[in-house]
Amino acid sequence: MATAKVLVVAGGGGTWRFAGGGGAGGVSYDSAHTVVEDDYIITIGAGGNTTGSDGSDSEFDDAANTITSDGGGGSPRLVGENFVGHDGGSAGGGGSTNTSSLGGTATQGNTGGATGFGEDGGDGDDTGAGFAAGGGGGGTVAGANAGVDTGGDGGDGVLDATVDNLLSITSAPDTSHIGGGGGGMSRSGAAGAGGDGGGGTGSLAAVPGTAGTANTGGGGGGGPTGAVPGLVGGSGTVIIAFKTSEFTHAYTGASTTGTNGDETWVRMTNSGTLTLTAVAVVIAERGPLRGINRGIQRGAA
Repeated sequence: MATAKVLVVAGGGGTWRFAGGGGAGGVSYDSAHTVVEDDYIITIGAGGNTTGSDGSDSEFDDAANTITSDGGGGSPRLVGENFVGHDGGSAGGGGSTNTSSLGGTATQGNTGGATGFGEDGGDGDDTGAGFAAGGGGGGTVAGANAGVDTGGDGGDGVLDATVDNLLSITSAPDTSHIGGGGGGMSRSGAAGAGGDGGGGTGSLAAVPGTAGTANTGGGGGGGPTGAVPGLVGGSGTVIIAFKTSEFTHAYTGASTTGTNGDETWVRMTNSGTLTLTAVAVVIAERGPLRGINRGIQRGAA
């Protein structure tokens, strides 16, 4: 039975004002996912928006054993939510104004034979003048809690080596990590740094930080103060690598492709259908003249 390496990364969470960092999109990896000649529906999750919405799920749908990664948790400033970070693949950090709000809880588990990665968001802090917010969770490291006038750092994502170097092989936007959490904002002092793997930097007062990097599932940096909009999360991606001798492929969406040793890889950056077609095996047959020639040679001897 043929197998392939399959990496599925969801969209990272977005943030609003006074917000914690967005949680990274959940990361799922299977180093030996069974594949056959078939059409596979690929869904690439979008990052959350500037009002702190959650990222969207990404999926490798093979009907028999689907891999689903959960969208990252956002960090909103909405009435009734009290700046609490949302649960998600990796969770959003808690915001802060006059109260310290808790970070969310990671939801990513194992799915479709793949190992899942996701961590919790950090808590906000209201003890200083800065109303500092927690960092968003990353694939392998939880978002840091905010300190006095210091936004929490976003958690780091999954290492390239953990996913058999698919990030460096495919020249992904971040070749060392995937799925970093966003840094929390702070009203004064220092904002939180984004986690390795596409996490955005938190905002400092009214100066906006940075969005999550596209196609990494990175969480957006915590949104600024005032009327300035928040920051979006990075979109997700799906990467597959299969034996070149076993399949050819076609993809209806945007992608890049190449070879590495005996494998063909495809890095998909928006939704579409991946078609794997089995390579025909040609079996050489012995012709009748081969036996005849052998008989002649033996007679002559």
